[in-house]
Amino acid sequence: MNEPDYSQKVVLKLHVITNAHSFGIISCNEKGNSIKLKVKEKAIRGKANLEIIKQLGKILQSEVRLLRGAKSKQKELLVLGKTKQEIFHRLKGFQAG
Repeated sequence: MNEPDYSQKVVLKLHVITNAHSFGIISCNEKGNSIKLKVKEKAIRGKANLEIIKQLGKILQSEVRLLRGAKSKQKELLVLGKTKQEIFHRLKGFQAG
């Protein structure tokens, strides 16, 4: 089994809408390394953050870590083991609309 290449790191800027009917990616901006997404969980006791990390980890098939914004709708995430192009290609495949 191959180990992930953690030399590849990308920081994503997120705008999060909580308490939605379902998890979904609303928009992606590759130039700005930003995404807008909605999550089912409420912003209580880190539940929304856990949902973001779990769902984006699945979509990106990579390790995802929260860098900033634990108590904010504006967040920064670190994605390990993927290039920026790989990340946005996967995100656009899951984008709602």
